[in-house]
Amino acid sequence: MGNGERNLHFMSGFTARTGFRYQDLYLLARVLEDASDSLDQAWRVGVQDELPILATSKIRYGIEASPRISGSSSDVVAPGPDWDVLVLAQNKLEFAEVKSGVVTKEDRLAFWRRLRRELAASSSDSTEIAPVLVVDPNEAGDLTKWNELSVIASQFTGTSPITCMAFH
Repeated sequence: MGNGERNLHFMSGFTARTGFRYQDLYLLARVLEDASDSLDQAWRVGVQDELPILATSKIRYGIEASPRISGSSSDVVAPGPDWDVLVLAQNKLEFAEVKSGVVTKEDRLAFWRRLRRELAASSSDSTEIAPVLVVDPNEAGDLTKWNELSVIASQFTGTSPITCMAFH
């Protein structure tokens, strides 16, 4: 590499599509899980026609989506970062970052920065925020640290820290 040339990392189309495929499969699993829960509930209470139950679901899904959108010109809300998969339920926002390969230090730092921005921008104290890191167990390496993080995070009972951060 000559003077002034930068070492750029290029991702092949195949590699990128593999990641998107993994992301799509995770979203499909979430949609099917929610549909299964709705149908189970309908069957338990004896609903005769289950299809309207699915049609009236309040859960919304997104790929490469943000929970906030721009409002009217006088009330513009800056959109948050796009998450790989977003699941919006009544009182719960699930933000998922999906990795089909190894999770690098840069990936972890980016995830935490984005999560902190979401927490700081959260408009409601009554909304549960559920960050999710989805990894391919065949590619992510030792899963012990991720399982331990999940256990520790699920035991947190305090309030989210107020964060004042400037991003350039």
